[in-house]
Amino acid sequence: MSASTGLCPVIYVRNSQGQIVPDGGVTGKDVTVEVDDDNNGSGLCHFQVFQGTSPSGTPLSQYWDSTYYNVKNHTYTLNNLPEGNICVLAHDQAGNFSQHGFMLA
Repeated sequence: MSASTGLCPVIYVRNSQGQIVPDGGVTGKDVTVEVDDDNNGSGLCHFQVFQGTSPSGTPLSQYWDSTYYNVKNHTYTLNNLPEGNICVLAHDQAGNFSQHGFMLA
């Protein structure tokens, strides 16, 4: 899977204290994920959450959101995720996407 050319959405994962969790970082159970497609982006359309280190992991379907947002940014609250590796993907309407991985401990 590869991103299309253009501006990819930016993903910020934050812990329950509001601190940014870097890609590959470790955090506690409850996180928020801020996705920003910039003013020049095409707008967000999908957000996916997987258990594992990549999109080939187990989809957590209760957090799959295929709603057509047509907005430039959105915040997702993810509670009660399973411990271990989590991978999130954000897609925009132009087919660009970004991926961010973190571990829940």
